Amino acid sequence: MAEKHLKKGTYGYIRAYKKYHLIVSVLWACLVAAVFTAGVLIFKTRLNWLTLAAALLLLPAAKAWIASIVMIPYKTDEPEHFEKISAMVKDMPAEVYSDLVLTKYEGAMMISVLVLYDDNFFAYVPKQRKTPDQIRQYLNEIIKEAGGSSKALVYIDFNKYEKAIQRLSRQEKVTGKKTAALRKQLFVPAV
Repeated sequence: MAEKHLKKGTYGYIRAYKKYHLIVSVLWACLVAAVFTAGVLIFKTRLNWLTLAAALLLLPAAKAWIASIVMIPYKTDEPEHFEKISAMVKDMPAEVYSDLVLTKYEGAMMISVLVLYDDNFFAYVPKQRKTPDQIRQYLNEIIKEAGGSSKALVYIDFNKYEKAIQRLSRQEKVTGKKTAALRKQLFVPAV
């Protein structure tokens, strides 16, 4: 799987996102520096129209830098975790997502592995600034906005998460009615 084509929710997305935005940030910094330096070399002063152009180029450059900086605290989890969970639910009508960074007004939170099954979220969230209760509350809001009434289950211990998914895989196979709406809420595009 080529990392440059990863979509949000696929394993390795955060790693690929960070790499791509780091390259874009460096390119923007080089472009701004080149335009400013060209203006100083050509006009022998920093008071010229190329300095103004460099200053204007700082706006999109800052946007790229912020995209890189925001993702610094988050990292892609171990591949074994994602592979184990994917293998457990492969014969179920379940969807498995990884590397999800969800944002809310109060801050961002990261979900390493998320299983969407029968209108329920089963999330593995390694230790981070947000507590499992805060993450659970946000996932429950997503479920409620999609018209569901179930509750999200959030685990910080992978062994407990794995056992919960094992119990889930032994249940009768069902398909939730709100799964598409939940997926839409989960991957709502940024404004």
